Amino acid sequence: MLANVTFYNDQELPTTDLIWTQPDGTSLYNFSSGWTFSVRLARVTAPATTVLLKSTGITGASTSPNLSIAWSTTDWSGLEASTNGTKYVGVVYARRTADSYDMAANISLTLKAAPGTSAVSPSSYPITVTAASVTLADTAGYYTETTVEAVLAEQVTKFEPMNIVRSTQIYTAPQVMSSPPTITLGTAFAASTITGSTQRLLGPSGALATFVRHFGGGTPSFTTAAGLSNTLGASQTWITDPVGAAAVRGTQQFEFMTDALEFEYRICCLTTSAMRYRVWVDNQPATADVSAGAGSGNVYYALKVVFASSTPRLVRLETEYATVHSVWAHPTYSFWKPQDRLGPRIAILGDSFTEGSTVASHHAWSWEMCNRLGWRDVYNCGLGGTGYLNSGTGGQTTFRGRVANDIIDAVPDWVFVEGGYNDTGSSSSAITAEAALLFAQIRTALPSCKLVVLSPLASSNTIASLQTVRDAVFAGAVGYADLTIDMISSTNPWIFGTGKSGATTGNGNADIYVNTDGVHYTRLGYQYAGHRVAQAVLDYLF
Repeated sequence: MLANVTFYNDQELPTTDLIWTQPDGTSLYNFSSGWTFSVRLARVTAPATTVLLKSTGITGASTSPNLSIAWSTTDWSGLEASTNGTKYVGVVYARRTADSYDMAANISLTLKAAPGTSAVSPSSYPITVTAASVTLADTAGYYTETTVEAVLAEQVTKFEPMNIVRSTQIYTAPQVMSSPPTITLGTAFAASTITGSTQRLLGPSGALATFVRHFGGGTPSFTTAAGLSNTLGASQTWITDPVGAAAVRGTQQFEFMTDALEFEYRICCLTTSAMRYRVWVDNQPATADVSAGAGSGNVYYALKVVFASSTPRLVRLETEYATVHSVWAHPTYSFWKPQDRLGPRIAILGDSFTEGSTVASHHAWSWEMCNRLGWRDVYNCGLGGTGYLNSGTGGQTTFRGRVANDIIDAVPDWVFVEGGYNDTGSSSSAITAEAALLFAQIRTALPSCKLVVLSPLASSNTIASLQTVRDAVFAGAVGYADLTIDMISSTNPWIFGTGKSGATTGNGNADIYVNTDGVHYTRLGYQYAGHRVAQAVLDYLF
């Protein structure tokens, strides 16, 4: 979650101060006037009903912290504590009164019974509320100074808005920088073009992890890139490669803070497929689309980034069919690991629609959804040709055959499962049984995660044949999924019409959303699907 707070049932509850930034990651929203606020809180575990709807005691400001939530004993009267902690998820909701522009962000609360006690009823909580401090009852000697500091530190939490306007319009994509840096891809094995540059973000014992935040499926591998040695050392830790072909196409992201005027990535191309990349600065893309480079396996290239001035920035690189070996810059510039929160960790298991077939994988519906929700810690594990029962080809495997490696090992907060298109030849009973085994495995391994099950994605020409698969998958999800999303409803399908790109018929949105293969989506189609899923997630949260 974006903010995680743990309380014991016998400690006082402070005001929760939040720092809500604009999309540039730096400027604060001015909440001093013209906004209304509310908080909804619900148990993570059953019964997952709303136990708190709060609209009073929430104060906005123009300076940090720009939002403060003051709690009262009445607010907490319906909560329960347990020895291991009862978890609650909350949504902080801000609405601008002038135009009904809405934003939301999540907080997570764990309420524990005090050490040495069992669960107690809300009426017996010895809780009192102070304005802005935590006073712990340490008569039993189990609270330490470290504990107090940790509790206080978690009260001020920086997070970013979901950037979604709840209206009937198509939500806008992240806006391209108005003054982007100059980005140049050099030739294979070329030396650095920055005078006096040194290798900054790679060294013995995994210095890359010290300065760079890596997320997304795939393990950086440097042992075979000619001219570059593997100096990460055995202590380096990454998530295991996705199973099957997703390992080489697996999207990765690398973030760091820097004040460098210019620097160079050393990008290692993993396969003969053309590598793809895109640079983001302060959470805005430098280009509207990903860029394509050469496709020469085990070869490195220098990707040079030059800014107009030197100032601290959050820089992120997306890669596909490639990984980062190191970063080079002049010794006078600094690099450090970002401290802002990425939001919840998201893992998506799916087929070619999740992989982003016919577009760059960073334009798949799953990435588009996460961009709309402000989610950046994303493990996108789509593998074309696979499904609940279909193992695909060339050493691939079914969803359940790779769920432990691709999804569970990442320990996500949310899991999305999309698929079934490749299972149309299987019986409904077999699909239901296999889907139930998959969802049970996820729920057992990740009991607190939010599990979202999607119907198969489809073009309008294949909806009818996939509705039987959808019904079978949803039957298997009963008792396990927190949310099911139906994209192929007979009465309200997301894609409709008989046309496709290059062969339009004028009778539906398939003309612009379905690609020339008649199955997968255009880039606009993936954006549209991502928007619709994001809206369904918000509807569930609200």
